[in-house]
Amino acid sequence: QDGFEGFHLRALDSAHHRELMELGQRITINQYPPATAKRSIYRFMLQYQQADVLDFTWADYRGGAIDQASSDQQKAMLLEDLRDADGLMMLCDCSQMTPNWIGLNSPIGKHVQRMSQLVQYAAPHLTHPISLSIMLTKVDLVQVFKEKMLDPLGGVLSSVSVSDRISGALIPVACGSSFINVPMPLLFALQNAVRHKGTAMLANIKSVEGVAAREEQASAGLGGWFDRVGARIFGYETHAQKASTQRQQAASLRQEHRGIADSLAIIDREVRRLPLIRRGVSTYDYVSMVAGSVDKPAHHRRFLNLG
Repeated sequence: QDGFEGFHLRALDSAHHRELMELGQRITINQYPPATAKRSIYRFMLQYQQADVLDFTWADYRGGAIDQASSDQQKAMLLEDLRDADGLMMLCDCSQMTPNWIGLNSPIGKHVQRMSQLVQYAAPHLTHPISLSIMLTKVDLVQVFKEKMLDPLGGVLSSVSVSDRISGALIPVACGSSFINVPMPLLFALQNAVRHKGTAMLANIKSVEGVAAREEQASAGLGGWFDRVGARIFGYETHAQKASTQRQQAASLRQEHRGIADSLAIIDREVRRLPLIRRGVSTYDYVSMVAGSVDKPAHHRRFLNLG
């Protein structure tokens, strides 16, 4: 399957690869999987220009874990995952929200509210920035977007808009007969994680270069001469050799960091096109942005490459 702007996604388990490929084929003919209480764990590698960018674990609850019938253990695991996650993807089925929408007390309304409440509950316990992708799925089946569709999301929209830990976006998605914004929920959810990895790697590069500079300084002058003589006699690694090793390591890390920085630049560019959750934005504005994103999606082709 085609990639997106140089990105590909690789399943690290061959059984998961087959499972997800079969699932994807069924979705293309509008055969969607039922919601279950099963917690499935998948491991993936996000790649950019054939180079590894970020390995990550996806905990998939498929909606059932937040239903009232779900076990306390499932809910506890979900809350733990929410607190520890680098990114969240929250799926809202638009085809269930219209045209027979009957308000907050409808089954779908209550379901969406429970998802929102879990996110709101986890928010104060977060210790690091995360990205929240609110996926409005099956938008190709929606004729008209209405403000009332977003009523159950009011609480989480308000919480995210004022949070300094959560960045959020409403992302309309279709992956049946037509493909709209398919890669964007994942890329948005991983944005902070990729940024954090790049920042951590840059700090590591500076540390390695600092060690190289100190070794080079130690190899200079009379001390360096004694070091070289001692190395010939006793066979240990000289300061100059250590400096060279550190410089080579720093150069390798910088090349890897350039790939991460390039991938992050693409993610940032595409994310700016999404309906982002911000302070002071009204429900009407969100509906307008969502409708506009469907008319002019960030991406209208298939994304996942599970090869």
